[in-house]
Amino acid sequence: MAGIHGYPLIANAQKRIDRVVLVGIGGAFQKEIELGSVVVGDRTRCVDVGIPSKLDEWTVIFKDAEFISDLPEEENPEQESDDEMASDEYPLLELPQFANERKGLILSVATCSKSPETAADRLNRFPDAVIEEMESYSIAVACRKLHLPLAVIRGVSNYVGERDKSKWRVKESLASVKECLLRAVSDSTDSEI
Repeated sequence: MAGIHGYPLIANAQKRIDRVVLVGIGGAFQKEIELGSVVVGDRTRCVDVGIPSKLDEWTVIFKDAEFISDLPEEENPEQESDDEMASDEYPLLELPQFANERKGLILSVATCSKSPETAADRLNRFPDAVIEEMESYSIAVACRKLHLPLAVIRGVSNYVGERDKSKWRVKESLASVKECLLRAVSDSTDSEI
């Protein structure tokens, strides 16, 4: 699932699931993170949602609370209000099966860094960021609305700002994510993952 399209999938399956695990690929900010390796998010943060006009400047299309208020309401009188839910950053579920994987902040963006300079600007503003991707924040909002914990696992396919796709390692990063998930499932009981 990707983006806001995840909301109806999660909502319709709510009676059958008690957590969501989002998997896929992303770019690493630090060169010491090996291409093809796996990173597990401990938080996801929405940044630079809008139209880039130039480095450091964005025309914002919407604010978090406006986005959240457009989601269908749950029939739960004790749920948080949209203002209480609105946040640029959400914590993620840490599953014990992924304790040995690198962890950190995931920056969820509408437009990937177009250059090393854009990547450096984002890393300067969020120095603990490890991954840049495009889906986890919107899925985190949907999960928060539905009171479901979310874990995010990303295979490192490229370095942030590298637009030459011949240098990306998509196949290897997806294989690593698959291996990580299969290992976690084989080491777990049904209720653990």
